[in-house]
Amino acid sequence: MSALVLGLLVSSAKTSFDVASSSVAQVGAKFIELNELLVDYGPEAKPLRSQVKTLLAQRIDTIWHGHSNALSVLLTLERSSGSNALSESLREFTPKTEEQKAILSQLRQINAELRNDRLLLIEEQQAGLPPILLWILVFWLTLLFVSFGLFAPRNVTVIAALMVCALSVSSALFLVLEMSHPLEGIIQVSSAPMRKALELLGT
Repeated sequence: MSALVLGLLVSSAKTSFDVASSSVAQVGAKFIELNELLVDYGPEAKPLRSQVKTLLAQRIDTIWHGHSNALSVLLTLERSSGSNALSESLREFTPKTEEQKAILSQLRQINAELRNDRLLLIEEQQAGLPPILLWILVFWLTLLFVSFGLFAPRNVTVIAALMVCALSVSSALFLVLEMSHPLEGIIQVSSAPMRKALELLGT
């Protein structure tokens, strides 16, 4: 029963972690698409390409650098106004051809999606493992190990077996707690997709 409960919790936490990783990859792809559309728009969009690159660099720095915990990351993301500034710059564009009008429409749509992705990331990080569930689980496992210790014979084999079991359970709880908050801790969502996007924006 313990293995089943811990396995379900690890699976649930891994699903949340995978969703966050997928969101990061999608954001990187959207920044690349945004840059390519600006190239297609014409030379007048060059200043905006620099703005997009700066926005991506700021988002990478916000999530993966200079913050001690997920709360500070979320606060910085909430206060970020880069997408709004990009929207204002796009509103100032005056397309001269039908092709530019179509590209501008796509640019505005992708920028709106990036703004929604930022808000979705903020909201997803609000949900984690309920503290009451964690405390009940720890209490339950503690009782199990105490009962094993009371009735088991005192020898090296039993002590070693109990230590291995305790280490296994602790590792499972560690994985659950770490993957439930993919923006902080040792196990974090990889920044590779967004860094690759930043690299491509520099070309």
